Amino acid sequence: MTDDSIPISVDANNCESSNLVELRERFQGRVKTALLLILLAVPWIAAHLVLKNDVSAAPHNDDWLYARSVQVLADDGRYQHVTQHGQLAASVVSHVGWGWLFTANEFSYAGLHRSQGVAGWLVCCFLFLLARKLGSDTGPALVAVAALLVNPLFWGHTFTFMTDITALMYMSAALLCFVSSRNLQRISYLVAGSVLAALALWSRQTHVLVILVPLVVLVFRRNDFALLQIGLRVVAITCIPVLAWAVFEFGLLVPGDQQRASIISVKDWDAARAKQTGIYLYGLVLLLGMLLLPLAVLSVAKIRKRNETGIRVNWLLAGAALLGPLAILFWTGGRGVITQSVG
Repeated sequence: MTDDSIPISVDANNCESSNLVELRERFQGRVKTALLLILLAVPWIAAHLVLKNDVSAAPHNDDWLYARSVQVLADDGRYQHVTQHGQLAASVVSHVGWGWLFTANEFSYAGLHRSQGVAGWLVCCFLFLLARKLGSDTGPALVAVAALLVNPLFWGHTFTFMTDITALMYMSAALLCFVSSRNLQRISYLVAGSVLAALALWSRQTHVLVILVPLVVLVFRRNDFALLQIGLRVVAITCIPVLAWAVFEFGLLVPGDQQRASIISVKDWDAARAKQTGIYLYGLVLLLGMLLLPLAVLSVAKIRKRNETGIRVNWLLAGAALLGPLAILFWTGGRGVITQSVG
C-alpha cells in the first residue's frame, strides 16, 4: 500500500476552533467599527454642549424658507411648498421630510438644526464605511473623514437647516450602496442606491449625478454581463431617479415653474456675468483645495512610486470629467457649480 492510499484524518476540533476564531475576529471587527462610528458623533455632541442654544434657537441663512414647510407639515399634517426668490421652486421634499422626523412632536429650530447634526454625522459614517469597502485601512479612512469634517463649509452647514448636508447624506448613502453591490452583481443594492439618489434629487438637484458612478463601472465591466443583464442594471440604476426628475420637472410634486432645470441657464452674456463666473471659478478652486489638501499627505507615497507602477489612463474619460464640470460652470454662469460645492 502506498502512502497515497492512507486516509488523511481530519480533526473536527481544529475545524471548530478555527471557525470560532474567525467568528470572534469578525465580531471584534464589527464592534470596533461600531465604536469608531459612535466616536464620530463626539464633535457635534461637544459643540452642542458648549454652544447650547446660542446657535440653535434662531434661523440662519435660508433656514426660515425651508422651516416654514416643515412647520406646516408638523402642525397641519400637509405639505406646503414655499417658493424661493419667486422664480425657482426647487423641490426640497426629502429635506423637509428629514427635518420633520426631528420636529414631529414640537416644531423648533433647535430640532431642525439637530437634524443636520445627525445628517452630518451620518455622512461621516458613510464616508468611513465607503473607504473601508474600497479596501482602505482604518487610519486612512479616518483621515478621509477628518478631511471632510474640518472643512468649514461642511462643519458650518451642520448647524443650519440648509439643504446641503441632507442632500450629501442621501448621496453618500447611495454611493455606499452602489459600492456594496459587489461590482454591480447585487441588483437589490443598485435599486436601493437609485432610491437614495432620487431622494438626493428631491433635496438638491445636481446630486442625482451620483448615478454616473455605477454607470461608468458598468461600461468598464460590460464584458462580465450578458446584454439582458446590462439592460437590467441600467434600468435598476436610472429608472427611479429619472422618474423622480420627471415628477419634479413637470410640476407633479410642486406646482408651478415648468422646465425648472432651464431656469439656471444664462441667456445673455456680458462683462459683468463673465467677471462673476470667474469669481465663482476661483471660489470653487479654493473650496476643493480645502477638501483635498488634508488628503495630500496620503498621496505622497503613491507619487513617489509612480515610476514603479504602470497606470492606465482613459484620456477620453479624463477629458470628459474635466471639461464636463467646466461646461456646466459656463452654462449656468457659475451658479450651478458654486452652490453645490459642499456636495
